Amino acid sequence: MMGGTYFLQGKLAQSVKTSIITGVCALVGVFSLILFIISRSFKLSFWVGLSALSLSLIVFGLLGVIKVPIDIISSPAINIALGIAVDSTIHITRSVRMKGSFVWSHWVEALKEQVKPACISMLTIITGFSVFSFSSFPPSQRFGGIVVLGTLLALPMALFMIPSLGSTLKSSEN
Repeated sequence: MMGGTYFLQGKLAQSVKTSIITGVCALVGVFSLILFIISRSFKLSFWVGLSALSLSLIVFGLLGVIKVPIDIISSPAINIALGIAVDSTIHITRSVRMKGSFVWSHWVEALKEQVKPACISMLTIITGFSVFSFSSFPPSQRFGGIVVLGTLLALPMALFMIPSLGSTLKSSEN
């Protein structure tokens, strides 16, 4: 019986860690595949996958720096933020693709069409999940905070970084 509870906590922590790593990697892979189908560009889907992976690493890095523990309840929060980022990216990329090529002027036009819906979607997510901060249960507070943080970081990725990277693609990839 000695150390039994601690052993189980260690096993649970290892399971959460493994779940986060495999879950984020699988999610990024699926999102990259979806974006490849929409854009027909290996480079763009690679950049989006790398950006989504970077978003995850930044969020978890910030949480590590400020010493926020990740538990079984708060660990899926990054998946929601990734979903929001990739959703906006998919809509913007589809709009650019319909215009014909990945030139900067088409990205600007697509952003003019898509920035309002993307911001409203992200604001809705931020507002909804910030309600968790009023919870008296710390893991629920962390869950909501991670979603809010990830969504705030996803906005610049979807609206600025991806269009900047996408406009550098050669016309042969269109």
